[in-house]
Amino acid sequence: MDAIDVKRIKEFRLSLALLILLCSIILTVSLFGPSVRAVTASDAPPAICVDSPTDNATQNGDFAISGWAVSSSGISRVDFYYDNFTWLGSTSNMYARSDVNLIINASGAYSDALHSGFSYTVSKSALSVGTHTIYIAAISRDGSVQWAVRTIVIGPASQMCIDSPTNGQTTNGNIAISGWSVSKAGLSRVDIYVDNFRYLGSSSSVTTRNDVNSVINAAGQYADAVHCGFSYLVSPSQLTEGVHTIYVAAISNDGTVQWDSRIITIGPASQICLDNLSDGATLSESATIRGWAVSHAGIARVDFYIDDFTWLGSTGMTQRADVNSIINASGQYTNAQNSGFSYTFSTDKLATGTHTIYIAAISNDGSVKWVSRTIQIGADPQMNLESPSATGYASTSSITVSGWSVSRKGLSRVDFYIDNMQWLGSTSTLITRADVNTALNGNGQYTDALHSGFSFTFDSSSLSQGTHTIYAAAISRDGSVQWYVRSINIMKAAVGGTYYQSMEDEILALVNSYRTAAGLSALTTNATISAWADMRATEIAALGSTYGISYISHTRLDGTNPWTGYPLTYTWVGENIAAGQTTATEVVTDWMNSPGHYANIMRASFGQIGISCYYYAGRYYWVQFFTS
Repeated sequence: MDAIDVKRIKEFRLSLALLILLCSIILTVSLFGPSVRAVTASDAPPAICVDSPTDNATQNGDFAISGWAVSSSGISRVDFYYDNFTWLGSTSNMYARSDVNLIINASGAYSDALHSGFSYTVSKSALSVGTHTIYIAAISRDGSVQWAVRTIVIGPASQMCIDSPTNGQTTNGNIAISGWSVSKAGLSRVDIYVDNFRYLGSSSSVTTRNDVNSVINAAGQYADAVHCGFSYLVSPSQLTEGVHTIYVAAISNDGTVQWDSRIITIGPASQICLDNLSDGATLSESATIRGWAVSHAGIARVDFYIDDFTWLGSTGMTQRADVNSIINASGQYTNAQNSGFSYTFSTDKLATGTHTIYIAAISNDGSVKWVSRTIQIGADPQMNLESPSATGYASTSSITVSGWSVSRKGLSRVDFYIDNMQWLGSTSTLITRADVNTALNGNGQYTDALHSGFSFTFDSSSLSQGTHTIYAAAISRDGSVQWYVRSINIMKAAVGGTYYQSMEDEILALVNSYRTAAGLSALTTNATISAWADMRATEIAALGSTYGISYISHTRLDGTNPWTGYPLTYTWVGENIAAGQTTATEVVTDWMNSPGHYANIMRASFGQIGISCYYYAGRYYWVQFFTS
């Protein structure tokens, strides 16, 4: 604590100062002289202590003068002056200081020592920049006065400004926090916090702000005001969707801190999608770019650029109910109903080769979502898949994908995928296609169109029954890509049904009765032909049970004819199939009334027959397989 601090403040106060000093000396001698006695209320020495500010402290804003004072009669008020005893103010609001009471008032000599604390806030506008002397006068209830003195330095007022984000701003991307801060000591670093002062990060990279320096530092009062800028990037992953408060703490080189804050809203992430322009696409005379874009603020327009951001044009928005229904269930995207865009531009003035298209979706709040595509300008490429058939059924063992592709640079290889772009394989072995070259390359616009064919076979045994999608990507020597998509139906034999031998025997008897009546030899059966008929019954049952009776076919599930893979040698072969009939008599009658089926039953060259009656999924399937 401070000793009794009495100074010669002014000539006119000399007598008072000498009196107070004399009292202090007398009390000290009486306390520690040869005759020690207890201190009473009448002779307890007054005391004053200033806790803050410290002597010669630098202040650059509002500051508090605080401390404590005691006397035997108690403290009435504390007055404050500066320099030539210019009045600052006064306080009579003495607050509790139990620490002071505990230390110096054991004997109870000081009246109301428990309430000995004082505090007074000096406005930063009250004192000019520079050195000042602060005088503190503690006036006791008996009129006595204790003085304390502090020398302080008033620096220039610290200033801070957050340029971005603006207060109340909504964003859905990276948040750039930027601004400037000046102080007498200069900017050291900037710390960033959010909400309940959760620390986000810090930046000690101070940037040049000549604009700030020229405006507010004419007198040079701010240290290095030229380098007062700050910038910090907050990732969208650091903040959840909703309202947040960003706190910015600018820390000066002397440790002083300036605070400012901004309230922002994190909206849902902007999205942009191109429907029709694949990366690496080769374009000819014109191109149409179609797609959609959404943001929390709604999309105002879409701009288009090429290469070094040469302007192509701009377009407004069109209705996309499909987009709205899929991604806007919670209504987070403003005007998602009108999220579509379409823009057509001519490529006739673009040089042949590679170009980059840039698409910018501009939101109503000014934020931008970008997407780009690399395109090729050249002869219009062409591609065709010849197999598998677009409407046929594929086997469960293997599938061959074949066709041709032409481009201005010539074919390099073809990559193959299935369903969710699962890799199947690739082929760089090209097939001579004189037919394609003759038909398409009369002007020589396609490099090496003569060698434009491809063929690739893959194991399909593990594919599930049903529809699958095959993707073929023809990659040209310049890296451009053409895509072809083909849907196939994987059909597996319908197993688990029931064969009815009695009906098969009845069919044989009926068929032979018709043949012998016509003077033809009777047909015989054997195990191999019968097994083939049974296998064919499971194949037509797979089609019928999946797609209906109208879809049953003499084409096998692998797309081949019904005798492909037949294990026996033959001169003549034929097949009759049917579905839905419930008796042997009914199905034979139907066959006999059908010219094609009748011809097989009554063909003189046939000598053997395999018969199957197969019940599956509530329906009978019938097969006759004839050989000679």
